[in-house]
Amino acid sequence: FHEWQRAEDVIRWCRQIRNIDKDSFFLILSNEKPEKIYDIFFRHKIKEVELLIKSVSCLEVPKLLSIADLGLLPRRRLKVNEVASPLKLSEYLAAGVPVLATPFVDQVGKFIIENQKTGFLTNSVNPQNWNSKTGSGLSKFIGLIKRNRRELAHLCHISAINNFSWVRSAELLKMLYSD
Repeated sequence: FHEWQRAEDVIRWCRQIRNIDKDSFFLILSNEKPEKIYDIFFRHKIKEVELLIKSVSCLEVPKLLSIADLGLLPRRRLKVNEVASPLKLSEYLAAGVPVLATPFVDQVGKFIIENQKTGFLTNSVNPQNWNSKTGSGLSKFIGLIKRNRRELAHLCHISAINNFSWVRSAELLKMLYSD
């Protein structure tokens, strides 16, 4: 994990998701050596049977992401997160994966998650600070994923096409420059 990926936050979120859904299984894709990442999770008492850490090239990520049920974007309140959209959001949506994120993703990401129903926003990075609305809302969202995974994947794909595709971006740029 790189510092900006917030390993501690990801681990806290995994623990909280596991508390909500005992059948949760975590897939961590990285270009790091898996042993290094396993050590971080084991120190936090996440068991080997609860996760798979796979070292993959960036070309393999889209195919493997599509098997996920939920993508995690724990971003802290930093200026860079307010103004720059994490590429991971568009990767998750293009793969048909709904997103669990903090409200500290950029404004576009926040809008997409809230208004296009492609994910769930927590009220804090730290699950210990999640209010009851966040806790019950996340529990309901995980239930929704389990019941309607295919429909959610379709919503995510449509959102990725409408918000992140080059074709759509080219249309918007053409409109801007033609005025």
